[in-house]
Amino acid sequence: NTKLYLSAGVGLLHWGRRADITRYEAHDVKRSASLLGEMFVKKMLVTCRTGADPELHCDGYGCDTKEERASVMGYIEGTGFEWYDTSQAHILTDVTFRNCGVRPRNSGGDEGCGDDRVGCSARSAVWSFLT
Repeated sequence: NTKLYLSAGVGLLHWGRRADITRYEAHDVKRSASLLGEMFVKKMLVTCRTGADPELHCDGYGCDTKEERASVMGYIEGTGFEWYDTSQAHILTDVTFRNCGVRPRNSGGDEGCGDDRVGCSARSAVWSFLT
């Protein structure tokens, strides 16, 4: 049982040979997990953007207002899951992603975590490959 929130880095990073991960949650993150090797992941909940107004301690770096904090959150990527392109074997079961990945321009919908200006970066995705 691991819960992570408001991470400007990678929530769960594993470069080992094997891992069995159960009941992992990540909220308001740059990237929920980046895994290499043979992984079995079950019961994972990722909410890249919860919609909460985070309290960021920037000490004069421009995150005092709600609008400035939303802009800072735009630099925190908002990607659901990342894996390497070779020699990987992952099984993911009972996994839910919410508000991850950049919203397609002019979609009119509320999918994803933002529109690459506010909410998440233009590079964010639900699934991504590190090549």
